[in-house]
Amino acid sequence: MRQVIRRFLKHLEAEKNASPATITSYGEDLQKFRSFLVQQLGSRFLPGDVSREHVRDYLIWLAEVGHKRPNGPSTRARVLAAIRSFFKSAHRAGLLRDNPASDIPLPRIRPGEVRALSQEECNRLLRAVEANPSPFRRVRDRAFITTFLLTGARLREIVQLDRGDIDLRQGTIRLHRKGGEVHVLPLADSAIEALKAYLKQRRGRTRTRALFVSAWNRRISRGTVWYLVKGYLKKARIKARGIGPHALRHTFATLLLNGGQNLRVIQILMNHKSLATTARYLHARSQELVSAGNGLRLLKD
Repeated sequence: MRQVIRRFLKHLEAEKNASPATITSYGEDLQKFRSFLVQQLGSRFLPGDVSREHVRDYLIWLAEVGHKRPNGPSTRARVLAAIRSFFKSAHRAGLLRDNPASDIPLPRIRPGEVRALSQEECNRLLRAVEANPSPFRRVRDRAFITTFLLTGARLREIVQLDRGDIDLRQGTIRLHRKGGEVHVLPLADSAIEALKAYLKQRRGRTRTRALFVSAWNRRISRGTVWYLVKGYLKKARIKARGIGPHALRHTFATLLLNGGQNLRVIQILMNHKSLATTARYLHARSQELVSAGNGLRLLKD
């Protein structure tokens, strides 16, 4: 099973043009799935030994126990997508008769799980960044958080940015999306100002082509950005279970929606393959409006 997983990951890289982040994510999910199966089937088993019940049991186990804690529908949906893709590849290679995960429905993701920051929370977050005593880190962190909020970029897309992906004269940013796609998006004035201030501080520090660099003048890592954002959210007293950098991406979509943009425009800017994915923000906003309406009280005569 371990060797089949390795071949599958090489297949993703060589033939499917999958991003390094996707390959890493699929690899981690499949190795954890394999560890679970070892307890059920022993250390030596083949893909054909895995049944539909094994996959279902694993998803239930993730929901109730998990490797560190119970996993929500979004995580379980991602894991099932990796398992489906793996068995589909193994089936095509003739290693098993049927794909045991093919007809297992994706866990239902509740629209309420879309967590975005309010305008007031955005302001608090940026004020938390301004309190950083290091001049370089302050302007760098303000630049990448502003870029998150005003482009809807994913964490991977932020850290992969090169200096040449930013055109401040034209006011554009080039994002390297999933599957090797490249999208050029407009930059808001606030993002341009934040990036200009950062590049002024960055000048002369390093020759690397990476846009955002660490204190050691190398491309900043995904883990570092994740922990920085989490730290600033905590300092800004923005509390919500599981909230992190992806909430800043959700915030961009919500800001557009509140500004009157239609779902089709938001779908394009967010790089959603399906309009149904974008519609989650509309549903989440409807829930907020209902909650606000329920809080109203009429004056009695």
